[in-house]
Amino acid sequence: MKRELILQGMGWGHMPRYLIEGDLAKRRLLDLTGKHLKGGHVELVAARLRLAPHGPVAMRLWSYIYEHTQSFAEAVPYQIHR
Repeated sequence: MKRELILQGMGWGHMPRYLIEGDLAKRRLLDLTGKHLKGGHVELVAARLRLAPHGPVAMRLWSYIYEHTQSFAEAVPYQIHR
């Protein structure tokens, strides 16, 4: 909802970069990060119990995350721990 309000010119605000990367590339949004607006930090965490049984949906999600860790690492300039 916040992104839509910003896209319609009704305000401005901080958004996680991964949510607006396409809008920045297509110049629908402008990045205001600079000397006085330094941006923010978003930490994404995926965690689960190793020894607990997991259902098929959880296993599929975990497999997806594991398979895409490299693309996540390239999109987000933070360290990924496995």
